[in-house]
Amino acid sequence: MNDYEYKVTMIVPIYNMQNFLAGCLDSLAEQTIEAGQMEVLMIDDGSTDDSMSIMEKYAEKYHYMKIFHKENEGLSMTRNYGIARAKGKYIMYIDADDTISPETVKSVVDFFDDHYDQVDLVTYKEIPIKNGMPVKPHFRYNTLHHSGVYDLTKLQNAFITQTRVNICVKNMGEKNILFDTNREFRHEDQKYCTQVLQDKMKIGYCNKGMYYYLHQPESIVRTYFYAYYIFESTMAYWEELFAGYEGKEIPKYIQALYLHDVSWKTRSDILMPYHYGEDRFNEAKKRVLTLLNKVDDDVILMHPGVDNFHRHYFINLKDNNEIKMLSGPNNIAITNHGSLVYTAKKIEIIVRYFKVKKGKLKMVAFVKSALFNYVDQPTLYIIKNKKYDKAEELELRDSSWNYYRAKTETNHFYLFELELDLKSLKSLEFQIGIDGNCYDTYFYFMPRTPFRNKIKKKEYYKDGKHFEFGTSILYIDNEKPLEKKQYLKKIRRRFRKTNKRKWLIRNICSRRIRRYENVWLYHDCKGVKKDNGYYQFIHDFKKRDGVRRYYVVNDELYKVRKLFTFRQRRRLVRFGSLKHKFLFLKAQKIITAYIEINNYSPFTNKQFIHYSDVSNHPDIIYLQHGVLHCHVPWKYSLDRLGIDKEVISTPFERENLINNYRFTDKHLIPCGMPRYDFINTDEVPVNRILFAPSWRKYLVGMEGTEWVTVESKFLGSKFFEETSKFLNSKELHDLLEKHDFYLDFKLHPILERYKHLYEITNDRVTLAESVISETSYKIFMTDFSSFVFDFVYLEKPIVYFLPDNEMFRAGLNDYREVDIPLDDAFGDLALNAQDAVDALQRILDNDCKPLPKYAEKMKGFFYYKDNNQMDRLYEALIND
Repeated sequence: MNDYEYKVTMIVPIYNMQNFLAGCLDSLAEQTIEAGQMEVLMIDDGSTDDSMSIMEKYAEKYHYMKIFHKENEGLSMTRNYGIARAKGKYIMYIDADDTISPETVKSVVDFFDDHYDQVDLVTYKEIPIKNGMPVKPHFRYNTLHHSGVYDLTKLQNAFITQTRVNICVKNMGEKNILFDTNREFRHEDQKYCTQVLQDKMKIGYCNKGMYYYLHQPESIVRTYFYAYYIFESTMAYWEELFAGYEGKEIPKYIQALYLHDVSWKTRSDILMPYHYGEDRFNEAKKRVLTLLNKVDDDVILMHPGVDNFHRHYFINLKDNNEIKMLSGPNNIAITNHGSLVYTAKKIEIIVRYFKVKKGKLKMVAFVKSALFNYVDQPTLYIIKNKKYDKAEELELRDSSWNYYRAKTETNHFYLFELELDLKSLKSLEFQIGIDGNCYDTYFYFMPRTPFRNKIKKKEYYKDGKHFEFGTSILYIDNEKPLEKKQYLKKIRRRFRKTNKRKWLIRNICSRRIRRYENVWLYHDCKGVKKDNGYYQFIHDFKKRDGVRRYYVVNDELYKVRKLFTFRQRRRLVRFGSLKHKFLFLKAQKIITAYIEINNYSPFTNKQFIHYSDVSNHPDIIYLQHGVLHCHVPWKYSLDRLGIDKEVISTPFERENLINNYRFTDKHLIPCGMPRYDFINTDEVPVNRILFAPSWRKYLVGMEGTEWVTVESKFLGSKFFEETSKFLNSKELHDLLEKHDFYLDFKLHPILERYKHLYEITNDRVTLAESVISETSYKIFMTDFSSFVFDFVYLEKPIVYFLPDNEMFRAGLNDYREVDIPLDDAFGDLALNAQDAVDALQRILDNDCKPLPKYAEKMKGFFYYKDNNQMDRLYEALIND
């Protein structure tokens, strides 16, 4: 081994890894390379847990495992510490919560010996582990199949994108490349790998090794990559990297690296620093686009990590384009600088909603094509009964799917709605008009519609009609009993052989059972005892109108039984039970306060495919559980939800849903939410203030579907710092004492896990109980929570306290805007503790009444305040 004491050095940086460290070190102890050929440097980065004692046990047992201890300086400094002390010919890395397969080290170093002069870095396969299970590996393994040397200057290898440390590099002594130690830079692994690769622009791949990478809770990891934290350092890195090729051709591998970074951050909505002011934001955008201009179209079009529709978004963003459209009667093409970037013969129609009811066919669909990133809005024609000379133009409007797999508008798709009389309708098809030519379309049916492309489910029987779709046309004729019988027999036979449970549910639901001909199901949400679904169920249950009503319980039945009378308990159904599945398929209406599918449907989309032809496809009535004011068109728009009606309480909602969420009046029921009937506006409040901030996604982690506590994150947050300062401020205490008031602090249920971290010294501040009555308070404090509208309803004075305003605007809480700006809402906006005290002072000095400019806004905000919301909703539903 010449001047090296070992064949390889394995560097293991360790910081508070007591729960994972033994597994990592066991995997190193199991390596098949001779013990004398490998050293393991266990470098403690100032751990405060039991990691050191674990290291000591392994060092005592394995002579080649060596302990080093240093003050906490971060991952990169710790790796560099190891590089400086490495005595192996090669250097490898492993994080303390990861593992490798037994043959890895020997296989990789043997491969490196065979190709030493050809490459400076060898990689091997990485398998991500999430919730204990392996998940889809990185797209680089679409290229890396066989052991060998891959030339990164070739386009077919440009997408290897080595960004992590499942690598082996040469130990070059004083010439070793080191990791970037800037703690505000989070791409240190990628930068390190790229610097090592740049000299030869070749990478070795050994297919016999395996690195098992443990996914940490999502919110913890992804938060660090938000532009709020790293935009400047990240852009400085990319600009420096690109500048190194000034006057030269930028390798396609480098272009692909940058595109990959821009692409995944666009999908995650963490690319841009949205918290910047307008001028600074525009400058930031210009910096991103300046480098994007240097990425070749072929790299964009072939990159396996970039969504197909996003490819055309990125090309269209470039300001050095020469776009031309070439259109003919049978084909349309787009070129850029003379090279083809897009071509199509047919345009896709995505059907989001398909329902047959009372002799009418109703559809909500959108026209989807990357072509629309390059051309103006097309014309959509509907052709009935193949009468092409009588094609009718349909109205198109922007679809919310313009936010395609992202929270920024990436594409141009167009929404349309249909309501057609089935009496004389025999067939239905569409054509798209572009530049004087008409192009055929083809259908794609989304989940929850009766048809499914993927399993070739092309027939549907409903209300005496038979529907069958071909690729580009929907055929409609009268139901023929014998053909229907044969079709159902074929389907039943298939399910009886493959899945008897599905066969049983389908068999029961296909029968006509008179008592279940008019079923309505009412829903709230798991963990919510009383919401709009509950109140409307209690109200409607008393009616004698031929409707069979059930309330679906998403918790243990014993927890909620006391909320219902004996007769009502007989109509409680456990969520997900066999009975719930049967009732769901037989229901005429689903009435739900929460619209996420897993809150009201016992079937996942994948499961529902097998029952869509026996389902009644009930009307979905979205009650809401508050007034929607967070700006999330990618989630709550008409063409996302697939609902029939939405209950609204305010003129603001009507305007907002129509302008921003693609609704029309026919989809809205302006009756008010049922629970507003139970807000006692006559109750005399006491001298108390309720401070109830919303939750913060960036202050918790998530493992699977469970929220995870991250105390260090919460303790170090601006939110905790300023709320603690406010609650314990002497100014607040004196103000409360002067006016004989008390303040109740109520954390959101997701953040209640951190309640014990607050050390409240103010004897006039208490932690509120989990269940609170808003009518007993005189003043309300919050942030962007929709809870505020209950107090607008009560016309109570409000203070908005948002100490982490920059984080909110940056999108760290999943959305970054509200449709009623907080600085122009129903109360003063405070951004720090002192501002919050001052805002309270103004209210208390105004005799605990809203300041005049806010009082005026509150007065006409709601449609009704008459305790008849449930009556109006009932009438709207029963008469529909």
